[in-house]
Amino acid sequence: METNPLALMCPNQWERKATVCHLLAFPVALSLGSPSQDSSAIMEDTTLQIIEPPTASEASEEQMPEEPIKSDQINGVMVLTLLDKIIGAVDQIQLTQTQLEERQQEMDSAVVSIQGELTKLTKAHTTTSNTVNKMLEKVRKVSVNVKTVRQNLEKQAGQIKKLEANEAELLKRRNFKVMIYQPEKKQRVPFESSAEL
Repeated sequence: METNPLALMCPNQWERKATVCHLLAFPVALSLGSPSQDSSAIMEDTTLQIIEPPTASEASEEQMPEEPIKSDQINGVMVLTLLDKIIGAVDQIQLTQTQLEERQQEMDSAVVSIQGELTKLTKAHTTTSNTVNKMLEKVRKVSVNVKTVRQNLEKQAGQIKKLEANEAELLKRRNFKVMIYQPEKKQRVPFESSAEL
């Protein structure tokens, strides 16, 4: 961006107006050097040369309205203001982008941590599922054993009922033999029960 030499002469924009009006009576030419020189050499070689002395007509022009100069100054101030705003907006965007990148990194680390926790939870769930399956298999085996024991108990109960029925039948008949053992003779003596018993 080209720099206005009049702006460099007077830092205050209100004083700059008076300086520009005063310099209108003295047309000047800037010797900026060759295009191949760098910016520092150009600034060192910049000189002001007076071409013509002021005349009465030019002195009268000092009292003329300063509309073009004011518009140029206003345009320059507006451009500088817009550039400042653009620079501030760019800085804010860069700051926001940096913050977003930091948040993205935090979110990435949080996602990695969550994935690790989910992996651990999946392993724990698999282990629990295997344990539950083993317990269910044991419960099935126990249930089968209980059914087998129940069937055996039912069979034994049926056999006991049959024995009780046979015993009752024998008691009704009262027809049975009693074997008496005599240790001294070691002989068996059969004895039939009579009706009186």
